[in-house]
Amino acid sequence: MRRRLAISYVLLLVLVLAALEVPLAIALLDLPRGARVLELGCGPGATLSALGSLLAPTRLVGVDTDPSLISIARERLPDVELVVADARALPFDDASFDVVVDFGTCYHIARAGDALAEAARVLVPGGSFVTETKLNQTISHPWRSLGRSLPWSAAPTLRPQDRTLMWERRVKSAEAPSLRTIADLALLPLVHGGTWHLRPGRLVYAADTLAVLARRLYASRHGSTARGRDRRPR
Repeated sequence: MRRRLAISYVLLLVLVLAALEVPLAIALLDLPRGARVLELGCGPGATLSALGSLLAPTRLVGVDTDPSLISIARERLPDVELVVADARALPFDDASFDVVVDFGTCYHIARAGDALAEAARVLVPGGSFVTETKLNQTISHPWRSLGRSLPWSAAPTLRPQDRTLMWERRVKSAEAPSLRTIADLALLPLVHGGTWHLRPGRLVYAADTLAVLARRLYASRHGSTARGRDRRPR
């Protein structure tokens, strides 16, 4: 009962935020209508409803690891495709979506680099990845977001495109960077002004990115599309 009340409170809060924030983000970042849209960490589906009404997508999908939240979302949004899945192991083929939206999930999970790499994998070349800025996260979660940032070097094909105070849009490049470029990006947090900075947080960031690099190298040799199909729920 308490969990249900807590979920209801969160849903009400998110609905209020969705009514204000989502339309503004869509307008400022000029997101396309009639696209295939995926939301990471969709929860009870409050923002999915706003995305559906404003973007009129041809396919709208939400994923979350919590089955109870997906169940609530299914009750509210029977026409939306809702999947219990981890953002770090998406059960979709390569190039399945035109837009991937993250309302802060990647800031609060372990191995966020895997989630960014997966977002890049399921996007078509030229597709958009939309996420909150660090400022947005600091305002929303001042303590939880302390010292957190997104390891963009884990998804080097996602190139910066548009940025507002609260939102950022990156576009997937059709040209994949070399493995050397990815490795160099992984080491950037450790070097500043020609000096090595081996603080624990930066070491974890670099290790996370290098782990993603190793998995991507393995996938490139064994077929990433087959990997995506193997993850599809049955």
